[in-house]
Amino acid sequence: MSPEPNFQEQEDHQVAPKNEPGGWEELILAAGLSVRATNVLLKNFSSCDEFLSLNVISFGHLRNCGRKTIRELIEFRDGIVAQSGEASQPEPEVPNRPSSAEDVLKLPPSEENIPFLPIFSSRQLVDFAMNDLHPEFHGATRLQDFGFSVRTSKILQRLGLETIGEVMFSPSGELLSQKNFGRKSLKEVRSIIRSFALGGNVAQTGIGARESSETHPEIDYSSYARLVASFVQHCLKSRRNQAIVCNRLDFPDVMPTLEELGERFGLTRERVRQILKRGNALLRVKAHRELLAEFWELVTRLIREGGGIASTRDLAESLREECGWPGNPNPAALTELLAVAEEEKALVVSGDVVTAPCPCPACETPRELIATLDFEANESYHLFVVGDKLVRHCQSRCQAHSPRIFHRAFIEKMVNDCDGEYQLHGDLVFPKDRWLIRHGEGLKELIVHVLEKNGKPMHFSEIAAAIRKENIKHREISDHSVHSAICRYDSIEIIQRGTYGLKAWGAGGYRSVSTAIEELLDAYGLPMRRSEIINSLAGEFSKDNISAALHTWGNRFIKIGEGFYDRPERWRERSLTSLIELLPEALANLSRYLTTSNNCSYKLVLALVFIRGMDDRGAYSLPVLKDRFYNFYLGRHKKGEVVEADNVLMQRIGELSAAEIRSKAIKEPMKSFINSGFWNQRSSSFYLQESLVALLVDASFRSRLLITLLKGIDDYFAAISPQPPFCTLTDATVNVQTREQCRNMLDIPEEEPINPHGERTISISIKKKVRGKITL
Repeated sequence: MSPEPNFQEQEDHQVAPKNEPGGWEELILAAGLSVRATNVLLKNFSSCDEFLSLNVISFGHLRNCGRKTIRELIEFRDGIVAQSGEASQPEPEVPNRPSSAEDVLKLPPSEENIPFLPIFSSRQLVDFAMNDLHPEFHGATRLQDFGFSVRTSKILQRLGLETIGEVMFSPSGELLSQKNFGRKSLKEVRSIIRSFALGGNVAQTGIGARESSETHPEIDYSSYARLVASFVQHCLKSRRNQAIVCNRLDFPDVMPTLEELGERFGLTRERVRQILKRGNALLRVKAHRELLAEFWELVTRLIREGGGIASTRDLAESLREECGWPGNPNPAALTELLAVAEEEKALVVSGDVVTAPCPCPACETPRELIATLDFEANESYHLFVVGDKLVRHCQSRCQAHSPRIFHRAFIEKMVNDCDGEYQLHGDLVFPKDRWLIRHGEGLKELIVHVLEKNGKPMHFSEIAAAIRKENIKHREISDHSVHSAICRYDSIEIIQRGTYGLKAWGAGGYRSVSTAIEELLDAYGLPMRRSEIINSLAGEFSKDNISAALHTWGNRFIKIGEGFYDRPERWRERSLTSLIELLPEALANLSRYLTTSNNCSYKLVLALVFIRGMDDRGAYSLPVLKDRFYNFYLGRHKKGEVVEADNVLMQRIGELSAAEIRSKAIKEPMKSFINSGFWNQRSSSFYLQESLVALLVDASFRSRLLITLLKGIDDYFAAISPQPPFCTLTDATVNVQTREQCRNMLDIPEEEPINPHGERTISISIKKKVRGKITL
């Protein structure tokens, strides 16, 4: 028989909560102090006695405590002292009343004698061992049964403490001296010890006297709401805290947020979070978890009977049927409660799925049975039909475990584990190919499936018609959309115009005009004239198609001048040096003379015009040569392109007369040509050296020389062209000389690198508050 409660002791204890962690905080919050004074009290003092024991002069040594805050603390201290004086009454003498802490701790745990433990009072007990502590303190309980935080557990282990009694006998000052053990950790330890010691029947039932009652009469199983309420009420003391925790374990529709709970109970969002964190830690204490041992066993059994896996929705319905509850608990709320049992390692909660130890998930028999389903006669099977067939099959053959029913979550997992051979769609199980053509959304998979099923190439309109006929999602898809999708996938290739097949078949052979031109240019290795490309591909494509491809696909082909075309990336990669090496020695010497030591483009342009228009004897009329030389720059001027550098005469083509520019501009390069020995002048004609003319009779040599001159001109104009926000020296590989010209032109520092294409990339970034700089 437990002793009757002493109501006089309860009345005398009205002031005691000031020394409890919760009572001390409530006392501070009720005093209406400033935020700074409140923080100073909460951070530096864990009880009212600790605060009163400090000298008033020492207030000035506290951090963030100024004159104004000191005055507040003194007034607050005086108020407590005055209140204690008014409340104190002469106590009647009680016979055999304990005279020391050692005598008090020999009594059963209560609100009056718990503060005498060293963990609360920071006093060492004299001639008092843990065996002298009253048995109802259960000091021999091991620490591993408690839900301490990770930090606190590590520190207690480091100190070599193994039982809760050893922690009770550890003075708080010694614990606070440990690294990483602050007042927050001390507060956590005191809270768990107080709750455990005052648990009374909880401690006795959960640890020492489980045999006295196989079920827990304190837990009300009449409904889920009463189950939660009775469990929480037994673990937590404060009614307000009980209500807050219950609101997170039992709610009708949507879990209330911290802010909503704060508004409901008149607390801040942070305070609610602290209460929930502390409450959940107390629920996970082993002695408290064992209060629901019968419930955990029931949940484990229901999950095992359904295959070892169940969704919280199915589990909620099974619990309602098993316990006779008036309604199903909210699955999300049930998930929160089941999280408490994870400490037992018997139940594992992952999202909305709960698993329990069971041999069914690892068994191959259910997967083998699915393979025997007749999907030829039935397009699909309902999950419940599959589950019923599995139950009857396993009950008649399995000796290890006979499930009563297979939960939906078990069947879903089993179907998903079949290496993609089957697919779930709602409540139906489909073979993968049947599901894909009926419900698949990805066009690539649908197109591949249609081609595989047909077994041979198909026109894209036929593929589109097959998809529209079978697939529910793409009943209105157009032929054009299917054709666009086909062109994006590497696993599908064109066989004939408009006809496609799988690349794995190896039935390719068709190529587009652009692809054919690219392959031709790659094989030839040099730019080609349009007429040469047309002649080479005449047997496969029409002249109009080839011309359209050369002009339309601007990103695949580039016109470099004089009727020559090349691939843009190849043209950028070419260099004058590599092109000159392809010429005979005499023409190579001529090219080196023309492409070096140039402070303007006159030599290059004059040579290009001459080589392009000279007759069979290597002669060119001087007046015609001057006109065509001038017209080259006039054409660039009309197109808005760079004509020449600022300090060169031709740059003034819009200011001076044509005759004046022609006479002055061509004078120096012609004199240089004559002095070089490669040309000579006779009367009004200009002649190329006969040995060079003989070489240029070969069309291939003439084309290579023209390409070399075009490359030199392209390099020159690219170097003097402004290219903000980056500088592109040339469309070809940049040599050292032109790279230095660009560096000087844009005033790029020596230490700042430029890439192989002469590009100086400008880095732009924006600032964002949280993520910092984001480079564009």
